[in-house]
Amino acid sequence: LRRPGEVFGLLTVRVDGRKLLVGDLSASGIGVAGVIPRDPGDDVEVEIEGHALVLGTIAWRRQNSFGISLPPLSLDLYPRGND
Repeated sequence: LRRPGEVFGLLTVRVDGRKLLVGDLSASGIGVAGVIPRDPGDDVEVEIEGHALVLGTIAWRRQNSFGISLPPLSLDLYPRGND
């Protein structure tokens, strides 16, 4: 399940303490707008409001964006039924 950033409005994450805008979100990773001094393969700390701090890995990097691979079950993006 992949959800583009516009679904969330201005969703932000903190990556290594820097607040950045989410461009794409899925259960397996996050596409982030911004630049950090890290390379693919580097580990980063990811903080999303309402979720525990997660250790992710830079999967790819472009000029002004990068992707973070997350461990399985890091984010619960599936709708829940009425309990």
